[in-house]
Amino acid sequence: MSDNRFNLVGAIFGMRGTGKTEYLKGNESLNLPGLMKPTIEQGKKVLILDTFDHPSYFDVPIIKPQDLQYWKKGIYRCFVRPDDMAALNTHINSLKSMWNTLIVYEDAYKHQSEKLDKPIKELIIDSKQKNIDMVFMYHSFSMAPKDLYRMLDFIELFKTKDHPSARKDDMPGYYEQALQVYEEVKNNPSRFYHKLINTEL
Repeated sequence: MSDNRFNLVGAIFGMRGTGKTEYLKGNESLNLPGLMKPTIEQGKKVLILDTFDHPSYFDVPIIKPQDLQYWKKGIYRCFVRPDDMAALNTHINSLKSMWNTLIVYEDAYKHQSEKLDKPIKELIIDSKQKNIDMVFMYHSFSMAPKDLYRMLDFIELFKTKDHPSARKDDMPGYYEQALQVYEEVKNNPSRFYHKLINTEL
């Protein structure tokens, strides 16, 4: 997302401790500018969705689902139980206040694993009309639902325990690139090394 384009749907894959959260929030010591700051500088808002009060985001203020309709600017986080995420997505898709927003799904496997549910698909489909960017965070290739791969504009790959072959049949046109990036990331000595897979090829 560094090219300042809008309406992108992406995924961040990486094991715990490889820098996914730092990539999102930014970390000067790791030379990671983050996604949040540039997004805010572009005039957009940031909403982090999770299923619990994640300690990595204690410095980010909380907003309740019922207050999203009044949200005008800034970075907030909102968390609900996994079973309630579909209803939250339906609610988000109905709000005019979500215009011009980056939505981040932290640890998305907890609510989007085997298959994308209807509310999230509708939100992805409507993202361009609503000027929304969406990012899904997973620990590995196999934890992301198969149908998500055909809707992605990019994958930011960190070190993972599994291999892209886990989703080979779901990467139309970019599997070979995913293999090359995977090997580069895997063999880099830095635990925090990451690289972009352009899924739009």
